[in-house]
Amino acid sequence: RMAGAGIRSQIEDMARQFIVGADTREALKKISGLRRDGFAAVLDVLGEATISPKEEDHFERIYLELVDALAAESAKWPALGGDGMDWSSAPRVQVSIKPTSLCCTARALDFDRSVDAMLVRMTRLYERVVQAQGFLCIDMESLKYKNLTLALYRRLRADPRWRGEARLGIVLQAYLRDSEPDLDDLLAWARAEKLPIAIRLVKGAYWDVETVLAKQNGWPIPVWQQKAESDACFERMARRILENSDICHLACASHNIRSIAMVLETAKALRVPESRYEFQVLYGMAEPVREALRKQVGRVRLY
Repeated sequence: RMAGAGIRSQIEDMARQFIVGADTREALKKISGLRRDGFAAVLDVLGEATISPKEEDHFERIYLELVDALAAESAKWPALGGDGMDWSSAPRVQVSIKPTSLCCTARALDFDRSVDAMLVRMTRLYERVVQAQGFLCIDMESLKYKNLTLALYRRLRADPRWRGEARLGIVLQAYLRDSEPDLDDLLAWARAEKLPIAIRLVKGAYWDVETVLAKQNGWPIPVWQQKAESDACFERMARRILENSDICHLACASHNIRSIAMVLETAKALRVPESRYEFQVLYGMAEPVREALRKQVGRVRLY
């Protein structure tokens, strides 16, 4: 019992550092305090692995309730560094979601049906986000869901009901060798469709899983094997997005000071408007970096 109490205390302390709240009420209270310190936020509901339609219903309901609560609470928040919207251009209501949390049967081998199934629930959530004048980011998961997620994003972004609403973003992972061609395809599609898009650029969080699975199955390893290679890919992709800032907004999601500096200096050199890029860091991590960014740039969002 003594050991259990000690371990529980340590786990709870760690959770409090990295998780902004156990429920919506606690999260909104913390976010209000973070906003007073000058930070915006994007919320993700943890534990979103689903194995049944009942759990799909559960996560859809939680996200819909979260968006409604954010919309109500955000009306009380003064805009950060702008008038009406944060930094004059960014919605205050922002959520991020992994698409498989709304579809437990998503499979790459059943591509079209899986995209259709994810789209049904995602459409309901996005409709609520648009009503709240917010922003929805579709998160990227492990490699086996990458193409499904990209197809889902295109379908939802091109929906005739919301073509004029630039309130939908997607995550790309720089540690994947395929991410640069994926970015080029996405930018070409956006220009062909005349649709502004938004990309949250990250390094990626499934490196070990992807490496082990590839080795077990004798497949080519899909991720860069050296950190410097991932960093270099991140910076190439960031520059490509900034070069296309007229049609693509960049959320630079990194704690790497070199990569952050590269984005800042490249944006200045290319004369990218400040409204076309922002910086994101994980809540509870790299606090000196986020403070420096807030003072230097101002546009910092905690995930």
